[in-house]
Amino acid sequence: MEELKLNETPVRTSRNFNINNIKLNDIEIPENIGKFENVVITGETSKIKIEPHTNTPQLTYGVGIILENQVKEKANQNIQLTIDSKTNKEIEIDFNFDAQNTFLVENIVCFLRMFL
Repeated sequence: MEELKLNETPVRTSRNFNINNIKLNDIEIPENIGKFENVVITGETSKIKIEPHTNTPQLTYGVGIILENQVKEKANQNIQLTIDSKTNKEIEIDFNFDAQNTFLVENIVCFLRMFL
């Protein structure tokens, strides 16, 4: 695999964090990514609409085109959260790895509904 560059950005953040222009070499991305089914969502979930989704917004994430395409094509956990802005409740999403759930390519989309 070619070298992957993460967080390529023309506007630098603090150098102390070393989060810009990260170079990854010899990364092995698996071809076959099975389902990831060991997910637990906790918190006041009755106030948040949680559902699977298949439409991914066109956003730039800073992880590079190779990893962005992998998420679009191979995500094995697609979660859409719709949160009411007045509710403002926290939830926790735990991805628990085990022998049957070894690879995770998550695609979490969060929508905030604004009510005035």
